[in-house]
Amino acid sequence: PTGKPFFLSEYGADAFNTPANKEDQPAQATAVGSLTKELVAHSSVNGGVCLGGILFEFADEWWKAGNPEAHDGVGSSPPAYGEVYPDKKFNEEWFGLIAHDGSQRAAFHTYAEITVPSCVPHSAGPGCGRNPERPTDGERLKACGAFARCAHQLGLCELD
Repeated sequence: PTGKPFFLSEYGADAFNTPANKEDQPAQATAVGSLTKELVAHSSVNGGVCLGGILFEFADEWWKAGNPEAHDGVGSSPPAYGEVYPDKKFNEEWFGLIAHDGSQRAAFHTYAEITVPSCVPHSAGPGCGRNPERPTDGERLKACGAFARCAHQLGLCELD
């Protein structure tokens, strides 16, 4: 180890358990919480070498694997990526903190409740341990790529 600072560009866990063939929100929340707390514990703000990280990802990208018209559980495990908790499969369509239907997953709340290292205790600022309860009202369903008719558009997609 060099002790030089680094930035983790992408980390996260999917919410689909391939052997059980079903969504597994508790496993995703456990992994996201553990990984995020590890980054915070080694933050450069706390004397560590980690400058931060970006959680992959905010919302499901349900068109990425298998049938692009369906949110399915087609997982892969490329040897170059190693193994993924809990089932050793990358379920590319299921990494979102927001599910394909716009609902908040358990990992959304786990992630939101972790205080970022630069927060003043009891601060109400963004990421400072507050619970960001708010309805999503299916916002993800309006996002680009969620419907074939919205392909290649930027911003929110309005369907007729």
